[in-house]
Amino acid sequence: ITYALEIIAPSEDNNINIYLDEGTYSPSLTGETYPINTISNVNLIGAGEELTILDAEQTDRVITIEYSENIFISNLSIINGYAFNESYPDDCAGGIFISFSNNIIIENVTLMYNDAFYAGAGISLLNNVNPSYFNNISISNNYVEYFGAGISMENSSPIISNSIINDNIGDGIFMAYGSSPIISNTTIVNNIYDGVWGGYGGGIF
Repeated sequence: ITYALEIIAPSEDNNINIYLDEGTYSPSLTGETYPINTISNVNLIGAGEELTILDAEQTDRVITIEYSENIFISNLSIINGYAFNESYPDDCAGGIFISFSNNIIIENVTLMYNDAFYAGAGISLLNNVNPSYFNNISISNNYVEYFGAGISMENSSPIISNSIINDNIGDGIFMAYGSSPIISNTTIVNNIYDGVWGGYGGGIF
C-alpha cells in the first residue's frame, strides 16, 4: 500500500482508486510498513470488512491523514494500531489520525484493538476545517489512556451516521475546543467512562 502511494500522481481532477484484495496486510505477512501516510485525491477500497484487514501488529498507527483532501476509505478493517509515542500528536490515534484535512469519507470500516496514549484510540481528528464523514463504521475494543477510546475530536466536527461505538476502554466519543459533531442513527454503548464527553467547549447535535 505504501509503495502504491509513492508511485501514483493523483490530482483534484483525477482521483485514483487503490483496490485492496482480500487478505491481511501486516509487517509479518506482507511486509507492509505503518503508518500508511495517505495523500490527497486517493481512495483506499477493500474487498470487505472481514476480508481486507490492515493490521499494524502494534508497530505504529495504522493510517495518517494530514494536510490532505478528498480521501475515501471503505470496505476494510483497521486493527492493532499503536500510538504510545513520546510527543503530541504522535501519541494520538492508533487507528486513523486526521489533521488539517478536508472531505475525508470513511465508510463500511471496522476499527478494533487499537491503542493510544492520548485522544482517540480508534479515530482522532485535529483542526479539520470542513467535516469528515463517517458512515456505517464500527469502533470497538480500543484502548486509550486519556480522552476518547472510540473517537476524539479537537476543533473538528465530523458527521457520523449509521454506526456503532461500543466496548471501548475509555470514552466512546470525546470532543473539545469547539467541536460540534452531527450524530445520527448511531449506537454508543458499553464504553468505559462516558459514552460521549464534551470538554473544553465541545458540543453535540
